Amino acid sequence: MLNKRDPIEKQVKYAELKLAGFVAAHDESFLKMDHLTDVLKEIFPDSKIAAGLSLKRTKTKGLVTNVIGETEKESLTISLKTTLFSILTDESTDISAVKTSAVMVQFYDPEAGGIAVRHWDLEDVFTDDDPEGANIGATAEVLFKKLIDSFQSDKPTITMVHSKMVSAYQDFLLMFVQRDFVMRSPLQDVNPSDASRHLPLGQLYIGVDARAYLDRPDIAAQPHMVSGILDRCRKFMVTLCLKMKEKYDFADPVLSRMRLLLPEVAMSHREREKTPSIATLCLLLPRCVPREKVQAVDDEWRSLPLLSADFPDDLKSIQEADKFWHALLTYKTEYGEQPFKALPAFALAALSLPMANAACERDFSKINNIKTKKRNKLITPTVNGCLLASQAVRKGEGCCVKFKPTDAMYAKMTSANVYRTARKQQRAEDNTTEEVDLASLFTFDDENM
Repeated sequence: MLNKRDPIEKQVKYAELKLAGFVAAHDESFLKMDHLTDVLKEIFPDSKIAAGLSLKRTKTKGLVTNVIGETEKESLTISLKTTLFSILTDESTDISAVKTSAVMVQFYDPEAGGIAVRHWDLEDVFTDDDPEGANIGATAEVLFKKLIDSFQSDKPTITMVHSKMVSAYQDFLLMFVQRDFVMRSPLQDVNPSDASRHLPLGQLYIGVDARAYLDRPDIAAQPHMVSGILDRCRKFMVTLCLKMKEKYDFADPVLSRMRLLLPEVAMSHREREKTPSIATLCLLLPRCVPREKVQAVDDEWRSLPLLSADFPDDLKSIQEADKFWHALLTYKTEYGEQPFKALPAFALAALSLPMANAACERDFSKINNIKTKKRNKLITPTVNGCLLASQAVRKGEGCCVKFKPTDAMYAKMTSANVYRTARKQQRAEDNTTEEVDLASLFTFDDENM
């Protein structure tokens, strides 16, 4: 935090970092900075800080990409070295027809008090050094290589996805399949195209308005047309259910058990009658908990309903799974004991598993706000720096006004670092950021788990 007693040079650096953070957080053009600092000096002629500002477009870009963005990447690297995380990636083409691959990471962040999704990197899928790459295309092999290379140089829904898919699938089946058969059969064994289990056309459920239309006297007087409409409706329902079954495995052993991590389920005595042990889920997710710690996780699982009676009301009232397990991880009894360590650590690791690439799509939406028609010449490293800087500015309070430059950022405010060219930033030998060894990110410190 800035202190009025700090040297004027540091106060000016603070102001420049805040202005650069504002530009990154609100996707503003670097070009505006050629005029903004002069306007500020004109408005505040008696301000020594304003008089000391030297912040044009080039320096602003350097502060955003090489100082704030680079510091955010280093901070994120340190966090990932001490926790389990999942990787999300997707590719898209921006406004200037450049195909890029975005990489996001999902992990338990103690500072956020739950599961966090963060931007990690943005890479060109095809580069000037690889002219043949565009002819090959954005294959899975190309994207995977970009993903690995990037590591070398928003609320978890996984607990509810299975129950929601089961509910939706059953609802659709009950529109055209015999109810008794649907309710007593395992969903993975139901064949939607089995005509022997279909309801008669007259019993199909097609909605109130559609049924009212078919019941109109002028329409009902044309039975062949009505039968044709109902038959096409049934074919559509069959196709819909077949596609759902094709896309989702209703017998998935992991997703079907993830509901156990919901707070109300985890603390339920009744649930223990059906699921006295959580060991099966632990063994299905060996990366989330070592085999030698499964018993400790299971012991805490079995004791949770009993001890939850003594939990404070604010803990018992938490609805979001990641917030609940974060709170339980830090919970202490009135005697200062911490009864739950292994179970919350396992739960938070499991909740780090992503269910969709929505985070990547949000990243691409932000890219479209950064790289606009007027800024279509921004190269990928600059866009990546803007994404990281915006992420750094919006952490915590989520507002550029509350953004606090760190000592690491001040240390990077040297001419050699700030004015590095984008071309140098792309080359590993000129990049001041220490290369991240992917293997090291998957080496965990048990004391921090």
